[in-house]
Amino acid sequence: MKTNVFPRIFAALVLLAALFACQKPDDETIPVLKVPQPMILATGGSQSLEVASTVAWTLSVEYGGTSTGWIKLSQTSGEAAIGVKIQMTVDPNGGENRRATLVLKGTTLSTSVEISQMGTSVSDAPLWLELPALDRAGFLFGTHDMKGGAYAGAGKSGVRNYSFYWDPNGRVSFWVAYPLNKDLCGTGNYNYDWTQAYDPMVPEDQQPNLTEHSYGGRGWDGEYWNRGHQMPRADRQLTQESVMSTCRTTNITPQCSSFNGGIWGDLEVWVRGRAKELNPLKDTMYVVTGCVQEGSDTWTDNYYQAAVKVPVAYFKACLRKSGSTYTALAFYLPQTKDAYDKGEFTGNFKNYSLSVSELESKLNTTFFVNLENLPGMDKAKATSIKNTKANW
Repeated sequence: MKTNVFPRIFAALVLLAALFACQKPDDETIPVLKVPQPMILATGGSQSLEVASTVAWTLSVEYGGTSTGWIKLSQTSGEAAIGVKIQMTVDPNGGENRRATLVLKGTTLSTSVEISQMGTSVSDAPLWLELPALDRAGFLFGTHDMKGGAYAGAGKSGVRNYSFYWDPNGRVSFWVAYPLNKDLCGTGNYNYDWTQAYDPMVPEDQQPNLTEHSYGGRGWDGEYWNRGHQMPRADRQLTQESVMSTCRTTNITPQCSSFNGGIWGDLEVWVRGRAKELNPLKDTMYVVTGCVQEGSDTWTDNYYQAAVKVPVAYFKACLRKSGSTYTALAFYLPQTKDAYDKGEFTGNFKNYSLSVSELESKLNTTFFVNLENLPGMDKAKATSIKNTKANW
């Protein structure tokens, strides 16, 4: 009996075509999407993205939460090409922080970049004990993880390193805040590395260039202004990455060499010593370190790239948890020519101690805003702790 083989041949061809369709083309590689600034200020703005793909591609936005449509792209598809420029425009954000994901797809491969934008409402800030109030218009809040990158998942994953409150006009952080104990300090012996000093969480044109040298100009002792750490390198000697994260511009300010290596360095060592006394499995020192630029008439030119106002003072606010007991202490150290002339840069930092409440009044800001929310704590107890100078 003669059998018609055409249907079988056709079926085989269809199956063969399907199999080929499922295979990745030999020349397809993972597409590349470059986003210069993935963390965006509440004011919004535009930036140029770059796409590279060996096959035809599409670019789309996947929004997290209920806020949609706030990212506009000048182009969403194209043919295989390298260095395709796409303009991304982000609307102003008057609400809570928000996130979205840019997804670049080829034929079978894809890549993605998470975009986050600050809002003018910051009620969704993490409830970490070290955080002060986020109460200054136009400042940028961000957090680094222990590998030096942005803290993932809106503060819900990873291991936090330090948070910063960036002043785009002064080109320094008003403060950095971080937890501190023996385990977080680490025991490594890693070196400074300034090659990645630009912080990817802040627009690059807001930052001084500290990658190859310190700030321009000289301090009152005749030395160049130091790249002074707010959180010391020695507080994060866990890995080379964690040390590199302390060399971001968001953690650096111009410090007079004799101040940095004198009274300020002594205070850093003392605070770290008090933190290392704690049981790292149960207890922590919560530290806020910051600088004051108001009243400064000294600017560094950073070798003619970006002017930075030299702080007139530095401060530390410390909250120490030991068992179920919380105690607090603060310091306010002047960094002025007058203080240098009087020899105060080599003085005793303990002469500049004050209560956290006194520091709050001096700076018109609130420290440790989440203390009163602890179980068994209330505003009156938190205020009492901040009113009392600890004797560590």
